[in-house]
Amino acid sequence: MGAKIQFKKLTGVVGSQEGYVKNVSAEGFCFSSKEKLKIGDILEVAIAEKAMEEVPICIQGQVAWSEKDPQPQYMGEYFLTGIKVLGVRKPDEARFIMLYCERMLSELKSYLHL
Repeated sequence: MGAKIQFKKLTGVVGSQEGYVKNVSAEGFCFSSKEKLKIGDILEVAIAEKAMEEVPICIQGQVAWSEKDPQPQYMGEYFLTGIKVLGVRKPDEARFIMLYCERMLSELKSYLHL
């Protein structure tokens, strides 16, 4: 399972939801959650990476796509959502880059079966 996140829409909804990062790409990341989000929604996302400090990495992102997860890890209906990163809180930039590099290296190793 990937890093745990808390996310909330910046408009219209009070409260946050929980999800898990599934993968990382050059422009953003994909996460799994119980909520189907709309393309264009702007989210505030706090990423809590186990291997890093306890303080979450805070980013702002825009929903690029959202679809039903065909193979959810848990019982019930889950959705996969692709997020385009719009910005990272200044104090979190270096930690986000490190997280991104670690994830990309992990995915590359998995792809190459190392």
